[in-house]
Amino acid sequence: TKHLFRYGGVKNSLIPQGHAEMLIDSCKLGNCSAALSPESLSLLRSCSRALSRCTPQGGIEQNSWGIRRFLPCPNEKSTSYKGLIMSIAPDIYLASASPRRAELLQQIGVSFERCVSNVDEQRRLGETPHDYVCRLAIDKAAAAKKLLVDAQCPVLGADTIVVIDGDVLGKPLDTAQAGKMVARLSNNWHEVLTAVAVIGEGVETGAVSIELLCSVTRVHMRLLSSDEIAEYGCQERVLDKAGGYAVQGIAASFIDRIEGSYSGVMGLPLYETSELLKRFGINVLARD
Repeated sequence: TKHLFRYGGVKNSLIPQGHAEMLIDSCKLGNCSAALSPESLSLLRSCSRALSRCTPQGGIEQNSWGIRRFLPCPNEKSTSYKGLIMSIAPDIYLASASPRRAELLQQIGVSFERCVSNVDEQRRLGETPHDYVCRLAIDKAAAAKKLLVDAQCPVLGADTIVVIDGDVLGKPLDTAQAGKMVARLSNNWHEVLTAVAVIGEGVETGAVSIELLCSVTRVHMRLLSSDEIAEYGCQERVLDKAGGYAVQGIAASFIDRIEGSYSGVMGLPLYETSELLKRFGINVLARD
């Protein structure tokens, strides 16, 4: 009822008086989504998204994967609805284990659950850097989609590579290789390519489709001494970073110019991502 929502910091104006009672009376314990009318479910989902951007004080708790559990206020009297689990679908499924991509999605208010599947990331003979990163983004989304047979939400996959002088720098195998990568980037321009692929039912046709965009950003790194490169390798975890560095970490102090998308260098270009999601009915500025 009302107390499930007002303590998230959004007040009672979010749910019309009497509608909250109708919502909760329509629900069953456990999976309540099927018991709600489309109008009620839409309203409930809107409340969920608003609450996810507030600091909960008993109204909601949310884990890093976007799975939500609505709780009564601790000051409220006991209720028969205590601990009710609201099974509300996320906006998307994220085919990535990257914490940086998760943070960026949360930044624009997109809820998600992870579904990660291993894919072959070996570059094919004659494959251009652009084709390579785009293929990996599609492969990751497609592999996750196969695991989500009954899922109604779109699946998002992404991949990031660093390119210098036409050579692709992926994730280093060890700290020694990471140091060599950073040494090569020192006092040079390089490109960061991040491709984003989304698979789902498009709003225009209703048919399952694959939509793809690729962000290309030019990055210049200042001249680094061998001591700085060695110290950086000791202080920051870089083995899971394309090119052996992370722009959101200490390496930000190495970069004097960026031409393009900062979030793309982090691993998920938010402009391209939001444009893709619009094609699947998800608008970060106009939530249902």
